[in-house]
Amino acid sequence: YFEGRWVELGARAAGVLTPLSLWLLRTRLDNMGEGGGGGARAKGKGNSVEVIRARELRAILEELGPTFVKIGQSLSLRPDVVQSPAYLRELEGLQDSVGTFPTEKAFEIIKEDLKRSPKDIFEFESFDPIASASIGQVYRARLREPVGNVSVVAVKVQRPDALNSAIVDMYLIRRLAAFVKKTLGLRTDLVGVVDQFGKALFGELDYNVEAANQNKFRDLYSGMEITVPKSLLSLTSRRVLTTEWLQGEKGPWEDGQRMVEIGLKCSIKQILSEGYFHADPHRGNLLRTPQGNLGYLDFGLMASITEAQRNSIVGAAVGLQNQEWRVVAENMKIMGFIPDGYPIEEFVPPLRAAFVDAQGGDEAAGPRALSLGKLARNIQGLAREFPIRIPAWYSIILRTLLILEGLAISRDRNFKLLEAAYPYIIQVLLKADSPTLQKTLKDVIIYPNNGTLRWRRIRKLLALSSTAGKMQTTQMQTEDGGTQALVSRETVKNVLDFIYSDKGTFVREPLTSELIEVLDLAQLEIQDSLKATLLPRAPPPFPPPAPV
Repeated sequence: YFEGRWVELGARAAGVLTPLSLWLLRTRLDNMGEGGGGGARAKGKGNSVEVIRARELRAILEELGPTFVKIGQSLSLRPDVVQSPAYLRELEGLQDSVGTFPTEKAFEIIKEDLKRSPKDIFEFESFDPIASASIGQVYRARLREPVGNVSVVAVKVQRPDALNSAIVDMYLIRRLAAFVKKTLGLRTDLVGVVDQFGKALFGELDYNVEAANQNKFRDLYSGMEITVPKSLLSLTSRRVLTTEWLQGEKGPWEDGQRMVEIGLKCSIKQILSEGYFHADPHRGNLLRTPQGNLGYLDFGLMASITEAQRNSIVGAAVGLQNQEWRVVAENMKIMGFIPDGYPIEEFVPPLRAAFVDAQGGDEAAGPRALSLGKLARNIQGLAREFPIRIPAWYSIILRTLLILEGLAISRDRNFKLLEAAYPYIIQVLLKADSPTLQKTLKDVIIYPNNGTLRWRRIRKLLALSSTAGKMQTTQMQTEDGGTQALVSRETVKNVLDFIYSDKGTFVREPLTSELIEVLDLAQLEIQDSLKATLLPRAPPPFPPPAPV
């Protein structure tokens, strides 16, 4: 379609590059004018140069349209990458406060798509939108004819130019990705990554798809302290989305740590248990309801992964926790990073070095010190040095995890996502029906040479699993017999349920053998103790009877 439209493409490319280049030039000149030291830094002063440039960048991204607003939203969630408070503040505004378009145009779109006058369907509380985002803007209204038990709704209307600008942008970005991959000789499936992003973006541009996504997400995850509003399919079209109104407040929240824990637990379930997940969980899409639940909004950007991919993520996480780098490499091969025929042994040393570097150089630290952002950069570096590929689906998973980590880092600079996620990963292992995950658990807790239990690892798994959320705890003796570790009652229940289930057979057998051995030893010990205690006190035997 675009092969003969070079004028249109050139105009869009110039429209993107010109404002960004001029902004970059002004920023460089600012730095040069201050001796290269970075100029006046934003420290709460509204008239500083940095604040001005940050506002300019936000305005440029808004003007360039949905594709670039999405990029700005992603950057706003990485305070470890964008370290300027001024830029973070402005980019955060892209999450739910993008410039609006005229309500008259919005009403025209509603009438065209729903085939009725907006005022015949909705009683609007205000003709001004209550929120605006990258792709559309939202109005609060009351239905003139309630649908079921829903009477108050949110009506989202798509920007008039959203689809056209996104089509051109994605074509240009895809051509650029192919050029960069060929020129630099990258092994990463860069075009595939762009295609994944484009597929997700165009999914967001069809509100029928978003409505179906929302109801599916609601069916899967409502409960467990999660609230998801219902979408009304009868009042939804490609450019108009009507959903149940969800009352709540956006962050930061006073109980922010608890809300992050709820979001993390739900995200682990989405990615590892169901394989269907919200791929855009930034602040603008999350609410704290009056009941204290975490409410999800905006279901345009969703993603799915296969059971094999989910299992390999769990396997790699378990290998990382136990510093078994070959296990990590084997699971990365299942994920698609390592091509068939490439010897895993050659990849293990550089992979280990990449993970250890992301842990601050401390191999023993494990996930508690792992920086997800640094690990992602290290994996990209490996792709330039070794014949490995970076799967397209990995970019969506990585983006979601980085958003979650960014939300938590905004409250705790020392937060590490994998450390926090590991307790939930263990719970997934204990409850899994998948033969692959059951084998993973067996490999972790059973010695392969003699089939006995690895008690040190079992204690570690129990302790880690117990840190998931705030639950009642019971005491467990540690290995040295001294201090006490807290183990949650929920963890004890999960372990017992697992042991007595069909999938716990491989644990029951060695556990029974070891218990029998312990009981045999205890019986012998008791016999020896009784002999030592009672025999000295026993009366002497009666003398033999005298002969007659």
